[in-house]
Amino acid sequence: MPDFNNPGAKLLQYLGLQPWQAMAVQDRAENPSLIRVYVLDPNLDLAPLAAIHHWQNADVIFERSSPIALHA
Repeated sequence: MPDFNNPGAKLLQYLGLQPWQAMAVQDRAENPSLIRVYVLDPNLDLAPLAAIHHWQNADVIFERSSPIALHA
């Protein structure tokens, strides 16, 4: 179950993305001002997402990834 108090989870919810489409990661200890979003759905267009650079006082980076790469 996603933690909807997490800024990354709130961003995914705002964008209407499902957990199987993308995963947001925020390293609160190392760099709390960065949210990295791994787009898992190969059919999802990154262009509209890449227009979002900031969310709740954090920089946002969208990257194409696969579930296999994230678990390796």
